Amino acid sequence: MQLIIVESPTKARKLSGYLGKGYEVLASVGHVRDLPKAEMGVDTEANFEPKYVVSKDKTKVLSQLKEQAAKADTIILATDPDREGEAIAWHVQEILLESLKKKKLTPKFQRASFYEITKSAVLAAIKDPVSVNMDLVNAQQARRIVDRLVGYEVSPVLWRKIRRGLSAGRVQSVALLLIVEREKEIAAFKPDEYWEVDVELALASESQHIIARVTTINGEKYEPKTAADTTALVAAIPTGAYKVTELDKKARKTSSYPPFSTSTLQQGAANRLGWSSKQTMRIAQQLYEEGLITYHRTDSFNLSTQALGMAREYLSKIFSPEYLPAQPRIFHSKSKNAQEAHEAIRVTDVSKTAKDILGGRITEQHVKLYDLIWRRFLASQMSEAIYDQTSVTISLTPEKKSAGLSEAVLKTSGSILKFPGWRALLPAGDDSPLPNMIVNEDLQYQQHTAEQKFTQPPARYNDASLVKELEKRGIGRPSTYASIISVIVDRGYVER
Repeated sequence: MQLIIVESPTKARKLSGYLGKGYEVLASVGHVRDLPKAEMGVDTEANFEPKYVVSKDKTKVLSQLKEQAAKADTIILATDPDREGEAIAWHVQEILLESLKKKKLTPKFQRASFYEITKSAVLAAIKDPVSVNMDLVNAQQARRIVDRLVGYEVSPVLWRKIRRGLSAGRVQSVALLLIVEREKEIAAFKPDEYWEVDVELALASESQHIIARVTTINGEKYEPKTAADTTALVAAIPTGAYKVTELDKKARKTSSYPPFSTSTLQQGAANRLGWSSKQTMRIAQQLYEEGLITYHRTDSFNLSTQALGMAREYLSKIFSPEYLPAQPRIFHSKSKNAQEAHEAIRVTDVSKTAKDILGGRITEQHVKLYDLIWRRFLASQMSEAIYDQTSVTISLTPEKKSAGLSEAVLKTSGSILKFPGWRALLPAGDDSPLPNMIVNEDLQYQQHTAEQKFTQPPARYNDASLVKELEKRGIGRPSTYASIISVIVDRGYVER
């Protein structure tokens, strides 16, 4: 018998459905042991050796694993393909080896890594097993030990200086510092007054109107700071003569976004769905365990050759040829720490649209996130969107010239989506069309506004912007952003 060990019951159920007789699939239900809660658990005098203890709620799980391991010829560790997954596999292996040694049993241990829970991926991983990657295990242990050292050394200082119950963390405290610094910026911000003068003008037919902004007066950039700075201009606007002096028409192309990584998925779900990072990762975890998306903890934009082929084949059936570029689009992460061997987050079967997956364990929330991932993945392999962009320069000649105002220049611009390309799947609704105009065409005054405004302080962080800032600064890992934000919110350090 071959025993396969995964982390979650859902994943175990899915694998059991793919594998035939001769396989037993069990779940460790997450980590089985960790540093003790009641003490530091790290021997700082002995090369920072960690002291692990079995989690109280895992005694029954481990008994079952030990019982089945004693019957197995091969034990396959099929936990998630990241540092945490590798650490879980190693801890399980260490505990089972100790148990099996007492029984004088020597089954073979293997490691199976796959980035999507599909039958083909699972069978391929089992067919080509590897060993536990100790570099990944040690990386996880180092992070865990540093987390413990920071938490246990700094937290007591907070209890003494502020109040009991507070906590510090290697990443948590830095994230909180960013929020505090932004709040200080906002508190110290002093708004500056400025004014904007806009004029509504009509073409000769008077059926089409445009709105242009005054940008230059007497050949100098116009930046009014007070109402007095607008007085001469506002007086001249209603009776002035307006003429189109310049038209600049050009095509503007925009390329699609790369497929999602963990951080951009959290940002995308926050911006489009209004979700917290915690909610996004919870739903993504469930989609992954149901075999609908690839592994959702990744900082890579890579797509496998198989994925590229699947996307291009699907797009060629749904869209006309001009929507598909001649070559697949390849993306690379800008992060120095990105693990490019991993894949980006994508759907496992592009022929399954959002409406196809609804039902059973899949709710409307799952459908929303799946649709976002499906669209982003396919759009990443589509042609550029092309806009017709027009910039218009208009002269204002006052009826009566004065020292304060002899001429003024107004500008406006607009664009029309000429070819949607990838925007067919990710529409932006950013058309701002302008009527057809010609150089030297006269325009008729309709009305104007002179509006007082004030500069704005920097915006407070939300889930999306905080994740983006943490990633930009290389703080933490994409897989931990959701838990970091959740901790500082749940403990009342910040408010949404």
